[in-house]
Parts: sequence; C-alpha cells; structure tokens
Amino acid sequence: MGGVKGGLDKLVGSGDELASQTAIAIGGVQGGISQLAGGAAQLSAGSDGLRSGADSLAGGASELAGGVQQLADGAGASASGAHQLQGGAGELATGLGDGAKQASALAGSDPQATAEVIAEPVGVSLERDNKISSLGEIIGMVFVPVGLWIGALAIFLLMRPVSAVALGSTASTGRIVSRGLLRGFAIAAAQVLVVVALLHTTLGVSWASLPATLGFSLLMAAAFVAVHHFLVTALGRSGVVVSLVLLALQLTSAGGLYPIEILAAPFQLVSPLLPLTWAVQGMQAIVAGVGGSAVGVPAAALAVFALLGALGSLAVVARRRGASSFAFALAQG
Repeated sequence: MGGVKGGLDKLVGSGDELASQTAIAIGGVQGGISQLAGGAAQLSAGSDGLRSGADSLAGGASELAGGVQQLADGAGASASGAHQLQGGAGELATGLGDGAKQASALAGSDPQATAEVIAEPVGVSLERDNKISSLGEIIGMVFVPVGLWIGALAIFLLMRPVSAVALGSTASTGRIVSRGLLRGFAIAAAQVLVVVALLHTTLGVSWASLPATLGFSLLMAAAFVAVHHFLVTALGRSGVVVSLVLLALQLTSAGGLYPIEILAAPFQLVSPLLPLTWAVQGMQAIVAGVGGSAVGVPAAALAVFALLGALGSLAVVARRRGASSFAFALAQG
C-alpha cells in the first residue's frame, strides 16, 4: 500500500504539472488565434475579393479556440480526479492497517480453529432426549390405547352391563354395578395381555419397560370399562354409537401422531377432557423411557375417569331402582 500510495502521489504531481503546462500552451494558442483573427479582419477590409474567405477563416479560428478551451477544462478535471484517487487510496491504506492491527490479536491462536469460527461464527448443536425412533414404538403408543378402547366397546356390545333380573333382585345397587364392572374388567385384562405381548414382540418395544406398559395398560382397561359401562347403562345401545363417535373425536384430539398445537381450537379445548388423550400421553412417555410426572399425571387422570364412570353407573342403576336404593348404596360404600 505504501508503494501504491507513492505511485499515486507521483501521478497527482504529474497531473498538476500537465494541467499547468496545458494552461500555458492554451494561452499561447489563444493569443495566436486572436492575432490570426485580427489579421484576417484587416485582410478582409483591404480586399473585397478575399473578404468571404477571410470570414470563413475567422470562424474556423473561433471554433478552434473553443475546442482548445475544452481541452484545457478536461486537463483540469483530470488533475482533480487524480487528487480524489490519491485520497481514496489513503483511506484504503488506513482501513487495511486497522484490519491488520485487529487481526494481530489472533496471532497466537490455532489457524484452523480461527478460520472455522470466522467462516461459521454461530453453531447450533441438537440433542434429543427420550426420542422415539422406530416405527413400531410410534404405532405402539397409539395402538394399545385404541385397541383397549375398541375392546371395551366390544365387551359391552356383547354383554349387558346390568340385567333386568339384577335390577329386580334384592342385591344392593353397589353390588350389581361392581359385578358388571368386574366381569367387564376380567375380559379387558385378557385383552391387555394380548396387546402388551404384541407391543413387545411385533412392534419391538423394549422388554425392560414391560412392568410399566402392563400396569398402565391395566389402568387404561379399568377406565375404559367403567366409561363404557356407564354409557351402555345410561343410554342402552345408543351408548355404543356414542362410543364410536368419541373414538373418532379422540383419534383426532389425542395428539399421539402429531402435535395437539396444530389442531383447530375446538379440538385443543376438548382434548384434556377425553380419556384417550391421557392414555396416549402415558404410553408415549413409557415407550420413550420417561418416568415421573410424565406417566403419573396421565395415570391419575385415567383413575379419575374410572371413578367417574363407576359413580355414573351407580347413579343410573340406583335411579332405576329408586332413590332410596341409591342412598343405601352410598352408605354401603
């Protein structure tokens, strides 16, 4: 940069000298042209025959004087541009010098590491905890809850939760309801063994999580049996239709296959009020290897659904048998 600046200084000096010499030369040319124009005028006055030629010569001389003046102006502009080039070169040299001073702070560092930092100053590293990687695990966390819901529906589609004979018997209301719930849960427990075996064999979920998957599946079966017992007891065969509608709604709102946040607002609103939502969340946490509240909260929610289903069935059966029977059943409980 020092050499370039010196060359530019010489260029500026040469430009100034060229402009000065050009101005002097142009002054001389202009003086000569003026004399030539005067002589042409005298010649024109002395001879009529040469007047027209002299006028033409005078006009050409005037045009030549204008062209020489333009040449002088261009020489001056060239000198001014040389001065500006010199100033820009000086600013460039100053900036490069400052950059060199700043880069000197990296002299003692690793060149390769420094180059990587300069090329990519911000780096992002991602680490997933408790990830579900296999397709079998993804299917399993939805397959088990949905399978047990359909299984509970099939149980009460084939079995009456409360018979007319039981309603007319002398047995207490609590005993009648508990008998129907226990029979349904016994069949659902057999279903649990089948779906959990498929979960760990066919779908490839680790056998290390067998105690968690088995225990949580039994809790799911109890909750689903209690809900279906109430639906069929209260609505009869229409309860089966309601169960199918709830299944379709829960498959959308459970959020097992895609985040609940991308669903419409009504689905997000009803999602926490549906048992299948908590069942899918609990199985997802177990399959991913997460414990603690991630499984405890869904388990508590399913226990609440089981309790509400049993109390609902108790209330419906007691109403059919009479209000006094319901009060007696609560007292026995």
